[in-house]
Amino acid sequence: MKKVFLLVLLATFAIAAYSQTDSTKVKKKKEKFEWISIQGIVADNFTKMGILDVKTTLMREDSTIISTSKVYDNYSYGSGNGEPVRKTSYHFGVSREPAKFILKFEHPNYETAYVNYELKRVSRRLEQVEGPKVYMKRIQNRKVAVQDGDIDGGMLGEVTVKATKIKMVWKGDTLVYNADAFNVPEGSMLDGLIKQLPGVELKDDGEIFVNGKKIDNLTLNGADFFRGKNKIMLQNLPYFTVKNIQVYKKQTALNKYLGIDDEKKKEYTMDVILKREYSVGGSANIEAGGSPGPAKGGDWRYKLKGFGLRFSDHTRAVLFGGLNNINESMEYDRYQEKYQSNEQQAGDRHFKQIGGQFVYIGPEDKVNNSTEVSASWSDDRGENRSQSETFLNGGNSFHKSESTNRYKTNQFQLRNSLRLMGKFMYENTASLSYEHRSNQSEGWSLTTADAVMMDSINSSWGRSRGKSDRLRANIYSNLLKRLPTGDHFSFTVHGDYNQNFNPESTSLSHYVYHKLGTTDYRDRLTKSPSYSYDWDANLTYNYNLNRDIRIRPEIAFGTGDEQSDSREYLRDSVDYIFDTQNSYNQRKKTMNRKVGVEFNLNKSFSCRNKGWGYISLSASFNANFQRQCLGYESVPLTTNLTRNYTILEPQLRMYWSKNDSIRSHDMNFYYSPYTSTPDASDLIDRPISSNPMYIFLGNPDLKSSTYHSFTSDYSIRRDSIDQTVRFGANASITSNARVQGYVYDPLTGVRTYRPENINGGNWSVGISVNWDRALDKKKCWHIGNEISIRYNKSTSLATTSTSTSAELSKVDNTTVSYKPTLRFQKSKLSLSFMGDVSYRNIHRNIIIGEQPTDIWEIGYGLNAIYKLPWNFTLDTDMTFHTRRGYTDDELNDTRLYWDASLTKSFQQGKWLLKLRGYDLLGQVSSLRCWVSSEGRTEMWTNSMRRYALLTVSYRFSQKPKKEQAN
Repeated sequence: MKKVFLLVLLATFAIAAYSQTDSTKVKKKKEKFEWISIQGIVADNFTKMGILDVKTTLMREDSTIISTSKVYDNYSYGSGNGEPVRKTSYHFGVSREPAKFILKFEHPNYETAYVNYELKRVSRRLEQVEGPKVYMKRIQNRKVAVQDGDIDGGMLGEVTVKATKIKMVWKGDTLVYNADAFNVPEGSMLDGLIKQLPGVELKDDGEIFVNGKKIDNLTLNGADFFRGKNKIMLQNLPYFTVKNIQVYKKQTALNKYLGIDDEKKKEYTMDVILKREYSVGGSANIEAGGSPGPAKGGDWRYKLKGFGLRFSDHTRAVLFGGLNNINESMEYDRYQEKYQSNEQQAGDRHFKQIGGQFVYIGPEDKVNNSTEVSASWSDDRGENRSQSETFLNGGNSFHKSESTNRYKTNQFQLRNSLRLMGKFMYENTASLSYEHRSNQSEGWSLTTADAVMMDSINSSWGRSRGKSDRLRANIYSNLLKRLPTGDHFSFTVHGDYNQNFNPESTSLSHYVYHKLGTTDYRDRLTKSPSYSYDWDANLTYNYNLNRDIRIRPEIAFGTGDEQSDSREYLRDSVDYIFDTQNSYNQRKKTMNRKVGVEFNLNKSFSCRNKGWGYISLSASFNANFQRQCLGYESVPLTTNLTRNYTILEPQLRMYWSKNDSIRSHDMNFYYSPYTSTPDASDLIDRPISSNPMYIFLGNPDLKSSTYHSFTSDYSIRRDSIDQTVRFGANASITSNARVQGYVYDPLTGVRTYRPENINGGNWSVGISVNWDRALDKKKCWHIGNEISIRYNKSTSLATTSTSTSAELSKVDNTTVSYKPTLRFQKSKLSLSFMGDVSYRNIHRNIIIGEQPTDIWEIGYGLNAIYKLPWNFTLDTDMTFHTRRGYTDDELNDTRLYWDASLTKSFQQGKWLLKLRGYDLLGQVSSLRCWVSSEGRTEMWTNSMRRYALLTVSYRFSQKPKKEQAN
């Protein structure tokens, strides 16, 4: 293995050495390309926007003319200070021989610009080089014609324009939504606007989908805004500040630096472009309010929120914060559950947060630095009821439980991102977070041998308290250098540190074994400190074989250390006594040595009907030689284990697109495997019985599991009728899947778990179709349809202690869903008709007694927004929801959810008064159901009770002095 590692290392540097001498060796070879392209941009010296109709002249050093031409227009959406940025570029074709030139740029409204340029020796693999950026100075005191997007050079007479506002338009590959064309209720934030965009779906966790495809990044004026935390912008940025929303594939900073256009590495981006008065200067929005009375059976409801934004030519500053107890959070917690459309108010949350961001962007984007800081305090109070069934070959068991819990979390986060562009490209991201958690809970549970919960096996009651502090740090640094040959190399270092200190929990539990007639009382104290760190370094070299083909070998080395303690104490009549049976210390050291190579083919082509196309193929093969050293110390057992793993992870990706004057096509295919090695605690063969109802054993023979993922999609777009059709398919299969097999004792209800490998029996496949289009010429009506089918097969291993052999439990889940939408907007009225039909069929190989196999959930509703006279706006949302097929008959019901709000604006919208009624009929309920190979569970969670909230908000904006003067 060491020889392979050394061989790849030598090959990498050999390629680098060869590429550096390429320009001298080519003299002995036949020249394939005789000409090379010089390309650059021409822009206004003040606005930095492109200038049309610039005449360009290429001259030799003695001023003799070689060629003349005009710049060509190239819009770039999603950057700048609130406006689409026009980029006008020049292009010259010259001989590859080194030479000196004079570039001349002429325009009647600008001073003529002359630029000296020297073409040095370049690699034969290059077909274009970057020319100088040219900024032309406008001639003062001259009347000029105003170009679209330029600053007015003179005075224009009064013009009256009447036009219908277009909701959406395609400009090249960019979908642009005009924010002013949508009838958004006053007082709404960005999420209220996005929910109305045709073809757009906003999930409760902040994820955004456009025509069925997930948005990778939500940006503000082309720049990241708390990347990965969409809810901060969605719930804090007022909708009235938005000019338009642009959806496009964004080129990465890396590819911009390298001057390449790699479609497969572009980010699918939704960029929020602010209006001019808010993107240059400052703006703020403050909202405060409360409920006229306490919610039925609950607390008074209150809300306070503030958001401030300050822009300049090179900086952006944001400050936001607020507090509420209406379950609004300003940041997505990746660990929280995802609820359906009418279940987002599950639980009772009291939340406070304050945060800010400061961004500096240097001239020509050579320096880009962003600092983010936030602090939050949350208090979550929940009630849960669950009913479950466990699938067993000797007779299923049934379980019921109820609990109340309270979680408090205080969190502080700091993050800084820096990017420098010059001879080198350097990126650095560092983050630090501290979190303090405390919790308390109380509940009971009952396990029986029959569905009517009469044949009791065991029951328990418990109360617990806990606290913990966690510190996390992360750093990522990347240094990249572009070589004269067109190749580049990069060196990356990444590190993580995680420490959980002062974790402590206490629990008081009573376990009753009804068939034995015994009771077990336990008063337990647990301390479980832990820490971990890991770092890795990666060196890659990108070798351009020619214009279309690239080869990228890489090597990497990394190491990690993870240590955790479990110190258990049991109280006797006086004090806590150390529990030697269930206390241990374990440590895992990991060493990774990786080698890999990636092949890329990127090819552009012309179509017969005056269109263009692009195809990209990439295949990579990576091998990770991993060594794990496990140390385990306890009184019953002390041991050391060493495991060596060879992890092979090939990847295959294909992207194809074609665009013409009628329609455009896009197709993706991606295959990627992921290998997971066993945890250290799963390999140690000793019993852990801290909870007497659940005993855990280890399995020294556990193997690695590999998850294979396949995804593909194909879309067709016709701009003339605003139609998009998308077909998607995905599949996954897990080999050597690790499952927690267990033996169930029907006399006591105790489960003894032991991890096992199961080969086959765990896979899924799904297909989906999305269709969205305008129905009329004025595009007042839009229709959308989404249908999906998914089949999931899961397998687990469970048996009863009375059985002679274990039997695999196999469950097949087939889910079919259909979501139609119909939207209408004209003048002051907006209507949205929505439907959601879901059917799930459950089939099990072990059938004992009567077991429901079909679950139906049907929802349909209407959202209406109407702007009334005297600056009033009415917004109402009504939805019917029906559930059938649940084990608990109380859950098989039909409910009508109704929310409504009435707003009144004053002083041209500066002041806003809003009365909102939530769950006016008191019908909201939170229910989740999931079925796996182990069993079936239905869980109810308390929901926000109905309330009325009256709020007042004030908004203002301030333009910079130079804007006010104009």
